[in-house]
Amino acid sequence: MPSLVLLDATRPGAARSVAHVAERRPAEPAGQGLTPGMVLALQRSAGNSAVSRRLGPEPKAAPQAKDAVVQRCGPTPCDCSAEERAEYESERGGPAPNLQRYEVQDCGATPGAQHPAAEVHAAHGRARTMLSIAEMESATSSDPTVQALARKYFKITVPPVRDTDKKLWFGRVRRVLSAMNSENAKTTYECEPAQSWQDGLCSKGTFAVTILNIHLCPKWWTLNDLDDRAFVLVHEWAHRYGPSVNQILETYCDAKEFGGLSAADLVAEPDAYASYIFELVTGKAPGTTVC
Repeated sequence: MPSLVLLDATRPGAARSVAHVAERRPAEPAGQGLTPGMVLALQRSAGNSAVSRRLGPEPKAAPQAKDAVVQRCGPTPCDCSAEERAEYESERGGPAPNLQRYEVQDCGATPGAQHPAAEVHAAHGRARTMLSIAEMESATSSDPTVQALARKYFKITVPPVRDTDKKLWFGRVRRVLSAMNSENAKTTYECEPAQSWQDGLCSKGTFAVTILNIHLCPKWWTLNDLDDRAFVLVHEWAHRYGPSVNQILETYCDAKEFGGLSAADLVAEPDAYASYIFELVTGKAPGTTVC
């Protein structure tokens, strides 16, 4: 799972918010006094909805809009149970609109097609759920499982006492988990047709490659277990979104050198994060198919 991440200097960072938007005067026609530049600035800072409200007709009295659910894994939420979904909808008076952000390109549109997009959605949803659980549980330093796996995969003592452990745990591991969890919704996946350098740098034996987008190689589709597929996506998210995580040179978890890496080296290894998250959530170490 090599990564050749070419960072795009124009890629926007965290979403910006508008501190204050002036109220419209009742007698002012919609859009009056807005230059094209002002409209563009409003669009970039507050979004299309704000522009529509500013330029459109004055709306009639209507019930307050429900909070939108950011849906990142297909047409229906895939990271909560039916009971949780029902509870959410009952609290808000019904289902909320879904906003889908991540993209899947060049994949089959139907279940019977080669490399069906639905399977990418399922793996993304599972990876997102695993990562969310891991980030939440890692915040509890007294959890014996967190303590054991922090030692196993990062060689860090948790709760950290030494300054070195504090810097590595809070400044590296926890920071990477947070960044991956907040940024993965921006991912674009591309399904490659052949296992070759010409197709997304999918060299022999490679599951996926990150080159701005995440290129899913044909070998990824040979993984039959959903958790194994999610493991690969989490690995690639670490490449793509993890601050100070290795982008090109890396040591895989199945290499004999992996166990001899220092704590300072392990916090930069994508497989350390993928393995930690995998075992923390599933209760078992990743299998030989991926590690």
